[in-house]
Formats: sequence, structure tokens, C-alpha cells
Amino acid sequence: MADFSCYGGVSDEWLAVEAAAPRLPADMPILERRQLDHAIATRDGQTIEGRTYRPASVPADEILPLYIHFHGGGYFFGTLASEDAICARIALGARVIVLNVNYRHTPEYTYPTAWDDGQDAYAWVHAHVAELGVDPAKVVVGGISAGAHITSSLTLQQSLGKALTSCPRPRGRFS
Repeated sequence: MADFSCYGGVSDEWLAVEAAAPRLPADMPILERRQLDHAIATRDGQTIEGRTYRPASVPADEILPLYIHFHGGGYFFGTLASEDAICARIALGARVIVLNVNYRHTPEYTYPTAWDDGQDAYAWVHAHVAELGVDPAKVVVGGISAGAHITSSLTLQQSLGKALTSCPRPRGRFS
């Protein structure tokens, strides 16, 4: 989330959102915190980062739907940290697991790297459903701006039979 504090004081609305956001337990061992992040293998032998969010109020063994989130930023900006607040709010509000994907950015990586990363993340999810505790028939993809573009490309290519033909189709798309 962007920091606009240089434009004025902290708003009451922000303080309310901040107070309601989930917190990592202060006594959670560092090795357990690391389990929230994932290294997602890509088709070119690299890895991209992913971070999961799960509502603390849901038992750890309960199978949940999954929302895969692709950040905005014009294929240039955006990180896992920049999407922490929205991903946490979605996980809490919708009672789903959220996978926040940090696809690779331009100018270091050119087309179609970000699109391929989106498809690779989707395939990775379906290869790790048991580990993630998700229902493979209830996977939704989405994002904002460039993330919405990746989402649209992923679902269109799969619908046309040009990609991800071994994976179930997303249950929904949010962009």
C-alpha cells in the first residue's frame, strides 16, 4: 500500500483498517514465519515469490477456496509487501486463502515473462493443493491494473486451450 503520510496526518479510516488487519503473533518462531512465503518455480528455471494469507479464525486443517492475487503497477512496480493489506483483508473478509504472487517486472524481464509467471503460479497452486490446504475446484484469480491483465490473459488462454490444459479452470475471475 502506498504511503501518503507526507500529505497530511494519519486518517481515522487508516487507523481503523490498521487495527483490524491481522498480525503475526509476536512469539511466532522465525522459521514458521518463513512458511508463509513460497518459491514458485517458473518455466525458465527461475523462481518467483508468493505469500499466503489464511484467516486465523479458521482451523488449520479446514480446506478453503483460494484467491490468486496479481498486483498492479504497470508491470514495473509492485511487491508482496505493497499488497499485504489488501490480501489480508480479502482473506479475512471472504474467508479464503490468498496467494499473493510477485511476478517479474520490466525492464529486466520483457513480454511475455509476467504472463508466463501468472500461468506458472496457477499451475504451481494446482501442484500444491494439499500443502496449501485448498480446494482445487474453488480457485479464483484476480488482480488490479497489470494484475488484471495477467488474470484476463490466463483465463482467455486456458479457455482457448492454449495454456494450462491440465489444470481445472478457475472458478471465477476478479479484476
